[in-house]
Amino acid sequence: MHYPYYAFLEGTGLKIGILNFTWTTTAFNRFLYRWSKNLARILRKWYTCGYIFTIWIFLPFAIWTLLSFIFEHFYETIQINNVPEIKAMLPGVNIPASDFWVYFLAIGFSTVFHELGHALAAAQEDVQLLSVGVYVFTIIPIAFVQMNSDHLNTLSVTKRLKIFCAGIWHNVATAFVALLLFFSAPILFNIAYETGIGVKITGFTDDSPLKDVRGLEQGDVVNSINNCEIKNVNDWAYCLHMAHERFGICTSAEFVSLNDEIMMETIRENDVVECCRKDDLYSFCFEYIEPKVVADSVLPGQYSCLKPRDMIKEKFTKCTEPGGFSCPRGMHCLRPSLNNHTYLIVIERKDKNAVLYLGFAI
Repeated sequence: MHYPYYAFLEGTGLKIGILNFTWTTTAFNRFLYRWSKNLARILRKWYTCGYIFTIWIFLPFAIWTLLSFIFEHFYETIQINNVPEIKAMLPGVNIPASDFWVYFLAIGFSTVFHELGHALAAAQEDVQLLSVGVYVFTIIPIAFVQMNSDHLNTLSVTKRLKIFCAGIWHNVATAFVALLLFFSAPILFNIAYETGIGVKITGFTDDSPLKDVRGLEQGDVVNSINNCEIKNVNDWAYCLHMAHERFGICTSAEFVSLNDEIMMETIRENDVVECCRKDDLYSFCFEYIEPKVVADSVLPGQYSCLKPRDMIKEKFTKCTEPGGFSCPRGMHCLRPSLNNHTYLIVIERKDKNAVLYLGFAI
């Protein structure tokens, strides 16, 4: 009844088990032999270098690791907190599910290239290749090569070591190329991409308060937060941390006199001064916090009701307590009157108007 199914599995070299499957084939044997013979001179030098590198570089590390283990086991008391912890990386559990294909393809390429080293080194030494294949357990791909062990055991120690070390040598080559691509990526992609100009918004969480009509948009390039310049991801993290700093906005006396909408009577509630109308959603009460000297007495009063978006429209200049709340000549420091848990954050974007966020700092 199930004969066609079993015939299909046997004909394709496919074996299916619980949470795993194996695919074995001999279709690549002739290709591997032909390739190893056509590139015999290059591969001989390549695997000789790999053999020497693996023995003389990794052997000292292996000896050091063994001696360290023996020393710690017999002469030291290993604390539980110092025991290395191994964590399984599961897409959708402790790593994003969207990264599944990245890990799967990276592991798959690494293991195939590793086994290719064993196969080519064995074919060069005329060891019979029985088959090659792939074993997938849950989400982990593992390539393998089956070779004639009788032929392998008749070789000299040096030739066998070349075959055994070929996989490790390919791992080293893969790591070197990956590092080379990683560090050269800014140069390689400089033609198609811009670097060092900010960070790009690629998406939002479902509860993000910054994704409404007046907020950020997908694809925006953020180049500063509260006058903290952003060029890369590290700057982004630093500027978010610095967003907890209280600051004022440098404003001219002329702007204040033309745009001040202060009420006749200011109200102080919980150390927060309210000097704007209740129905004005876009204005804040700002406090004049520069030292009141004669030269600065041109401002009409201690508090002003202003729209922060208009204040930063032409140029946003920040004044802070560490800087003595100082501003350029002709400008005055006005700080928004907010409670201890509310912050004003100015997010400036490339080629777009700034986004103002009022709420809890991140």
